[in-house]
Amino acid sequence: PLLKDPDKAVRKAAAFALGRIQPDGASTLAETMAGMLAAEKDADLKRELVASIGLLGEKGGPVLAALAAALTDADDEVRRAAARVLGTFGPAASSASDKLYAAFTDDKVKDIRID
Repeated sequence: PLLKDPDKAVRKAAAFALGRIQPDGASTLAETMAGMLAAEKDADLKRELVASIGLLGEKGGPVLAALAAALTDADDEVRRAAARVLGTFGPAASSASDKLYAAFTDDKVKDIRID
């Protein structure tokens, strides 16, 4: 419920905590965070959502789609975090390979291309 709180600081703290405690239902939680990532406007919260999704380690279709979409985010650090998380997923992230390739060859930020 705290992920839906109207206060951004509460949502960010909830995402931070949930990503680090490995709760039961992590798959559902990762999908919820992936949905939040697609709708969120605040870059700080997006970065925390990406980090927590990565820590949960869930690699389902909605999670991969949200992370792949984050590779085109306006915020450099959101794109970089998404690239790093997808990179840790190994072959499970193959559905995002086209978007990863585009990020690694075309992104204007050198560090994202290197990562």
